[in-house]
Amino acid sequence: MPEFSKNWERQERAPVQSGPLKPAIENAIRLISAQTQRLDFASNKLVEKDRQIFQKVVDAYAKHDRSRALMYANELAEVRKLAKRVTQIKLALETISLRLTTVKDYGDFVNTVTPA
Repeated sequence: MPEFSKNWERQERAPVQSGPLKPAIENAIRLISAQTQRLDFASNKLVEKDRQIFQKVVDAYAKHDRSRALMYANELAEVRKLAKRVTQIKLALETISLRLTTVKDYGDFVNTVTPA
């Protein structure tokens, strides 16, 4: 039972002192920017795949191959869902990057204005 009570109570720990925030924020912005570029590349690939599959749907309908057209249409719907998710993630990362840039700029401003 003493083992349980020892683990049950939260032990107070000294706060962890970290280094300056500016380099960490700049690094986070750089990493987010790299991820955004990767998502941009993936988005472009999905747009191209969308075009190709859509053309296959049109060709299948032109040949009166309804089952094949339906198969391609379902795949097209999945590709479009994925493209929408990628766009949403990209926007979220851009929002985070913008917020971090604002925090960094505000920190620079406070550092400049604060008397020495």
